[in-house]
Amino acid sequence: MNNTVLMLLGCCLLVAVAAGLPWWLQDEGQATTVHSAAASPTVSKASMAASPTTASAAATMITGLENLPQSLAGTEASCALEADAAGHLLITIELRHCFDYFLAAVGEESTDNLIARIRAQLRNRLREPALGEAEGVLAGYLAYLRGVADIEQRLVAPEPGRMDLERIRQQREQVLALRAQHLAPEVITAFFGDDDAYDLYALARLEVMQNKALSPQDRAQQLAELEQQLPEDIKASLRTANQYLDLRTLTDDWRQRAGSADELRQIRTSLVGEEATARLEALDQENAAWDGRMSVWYAQRDAVLKNTGLSPEDRERQLADLRKSRFSSDAERRRVEALERIHDQGMRLSKQP
Repeated sequence: MNNTVLMLLGCCLLVAVAAGLPWWLQDEGQATTVHSAAASPTVSKASMAASPTTASAAATMITGLENLPQSLAGTEASCALEADAAGHLLITIELRHCFDYFLAAVGEESTDNLIARIRAQLRNRLREPALGEAEGVLAGYLAYLRGVADIEQRLVAPEPGRMDLERIRQQREQVLALRAQHLAPEVITAFFGDDDAYDLYALARLEVMQNKALSPQDRAQQLAELEQQLPEDIKASLRTANQYLDLRTLTDDWRQRAGSADELRQIRTSLVGEEATARLEALDQENAAWDGRMSVWYAQRDAVLKNTGLSPEDRERQLADLRKSRFSSDAERRRVEALERIHDQGMRLSKQP
């Protein structure tokens, strides 16, 4: 995704939650991995200022991989570049990945040196006419990044907790115009095709989430339909994370409104399907049963703690015996003891003036 939309929609979709995704969103025996799309390197206007490559930097580089900056040391360059039968450059996302690989070290090494590395890598992998064509794409891409840095500097931060959809769209239009100014249509498609599909989806998703006229069921249905319109690779990478985030948001809304059980089931079914909904409902029952057991336990524990006829040692001994009789496994007892500490801390806080 381009940097402008990343900055404005950064909190819209949190793919990083994948590591903690709940089991009920997965088929049995199937692990889910979420990959975030590669973004252009974050650069400032100053770091991308136009300047000629230093002769000394260019002269000492053969592949561009010599004495890499620390952040790139031990990594493999993403530069699978190819030419067609006539020797012309094949324009693919790999070309952008190659540029971004080196530019990711902006700040560790001068921009001149990083550009010299890219050019050395191009010379090492390509011959004319593909080499000259790649050099031309690089020049346009660098100009594009400098323009994006200008746009970002002009952005006024939105009010906390507020997303201005019209403003986001206007900024995106500026970025699209910038691409058209510096890059050929086939380069734009190859470099940003998936990013654009995701940007449009993210904007539409944000619009649905902000539409207070929609019921939770309608919102869940529209979110599911938007996801179905994504390219398959993006859809697969986002599906589980989106399901989790959307379900959490809509469930919180349902809980605040004290909605019905049927309404909650419709929300869940729209977002995660019948099987995951059944697993969620089973989890609800387990949690309700556990909460009931804990309510009984807190009452018994409270009675023991308030028994002034027992010494502190006798109270602890009696609680340990009761805990052992009420909760059969070591894992359950450890969980209960942890919940007791949280419960007691909450009680102390509630009594503070």
